[in-house]
Amino acid sequence: MRIVWDMIIEAELDYSIWCPANFPNGPRSDKYIQAENKFVGTEVTTGMVADSIINEISQNKFSKMRVGIARND
Repeated sequence: MRIVWDMIIEAELDYSIWCPANFPNGPRSDKYIQAENKFVGTEVTTGMVADSIINEISQNKFSKMRVGIARND
């Protein structure tokens, strides 16, 4: 997470807040769904959230939003 934090600072993003319900440990994965300002499911792994945050750094789709995220596998 420290590497992701450094990337966010360097990208000068405004802010985004990720809101997973249950947050068990897991490897990086893109097997998740997202929605702006909406609850989308009950569980997502730490690796899925990390992947989502890394993607946000380059895409900046969720600036100034609450990000609903959940696994879809």
